[in-house]
Amino acid sequence: MQTEEDLDNEIAATNNAIIALQHKVFNRSNISFMFINRQATKDYEFLGEDEEYNRVIGIDYNLASKNNKLQLNHQHAKIHALAYSFPIILLPLFVAF
Repeated sequence: MQTEEDLDNEIAATNNAIIALQHKVFNRSNISFMFINRQATKDYEFLGEDEEYNRVIGIDYNLASKNNKLQLNHQHAKIHALAYSFPIILLPLFVAF
């Protein structure tokens, strides 16, 4: 999706993209992937270096046994902008018996 610029309010035109995939693993488990991207379509004087783009990459794994006695969930994401790049663990490893 592309957004329109508003120069009076210093809003840049951007391209926005989202990709989400999920794959079934075993009988009751799945692994998911997501990618989100926002990027200015051209150089603007009012945009700082750290505002030119923003990307988020995430992965989610859900494991459940057939009898539902074991459930495991783990989510991990990484945010990347031009000046910053750091991982974020959304939920720590969770195990239920």
